[in-house]
Amino acid sequence: MINVYIVEDGAMARMALKEMILHNGYQLVGSSASAEQAIQEIRRLDVDIALLDINLSGARDGISLGKQLRKELDCALVFLTAYGDPKTIDAIHSMEADGYVRKPYNETTVVATMQVALRKRQSRNQGLAAISDDSAITITESGHQYQVLLNQVRYMSSEGNYVHVITPDRTFRTRRSLSALLEEMDSERFVRIHQRFAINLKYLNSFTTSSVTIGDEILSISRSYQRDFKALLDSM
Repeated sequence: MINVYIVEDGAMARMALKEMILHNGYQLVGSSASAEQAIQEIRRLDVDIALLDINLSGARDGISLGKQLRKELDCALVFLTAYGDPKTIDAIHSMEADGYVRKPYNETTVVATMQVALRKRQSRNQGLAAISDDSAITITESGHQYQVLLNQVRYMSSEGNYVHVITPDRTFRTRRSLSALLEEMDSERFVRIHQRFAINLKYLNSFTTSSVTIGDEILSISRSYQRDFKALLDSM
């Protein structure tokens, strides 16, 4: 059974999360309202995944707690936040969190994000589909050649004869098909979810039966790719 720990300083929100966790067959091993209490308890518990509210009362916030947990322990980290501003999202991405959920959230979104986070944790432990830090593709744009690291590619979107390659810093545009680009990358980390879209599983925050969330972008999963996408996640 999957062991879950909740860090949320809102009593009502914490109770709602507890109900979601138990309703979906997870084991709730503890909860707290502060980072200070949470770190002490999580250290002595067998926690598989921690749900961390970012804005906590007390001296430390959820980001600080998450960084310490990432250094010390092997548990999946999902952040809970009412804010979607670039500073908050960048802070979450900078520590390579396993997922985040925007408030107000519902049970389906929370559970789906937890599933993705747990699979990311499993992939880390097994070294599944690892991409070396220096793996890159060459993109020619406006007469200039760029070496784009595969680890930096969040997703790709085709438009006519071009593909847009989206990274945290900028978007590149290359004249080739999405199929050809995926073949050139030759990595299991990239998954096609639509005739127009392929995503890097590293940046997958959450998903439903019809869409995925990559950062603050929501991308559609077409019907023809839904079964393969679900089968891939189930196999991870």
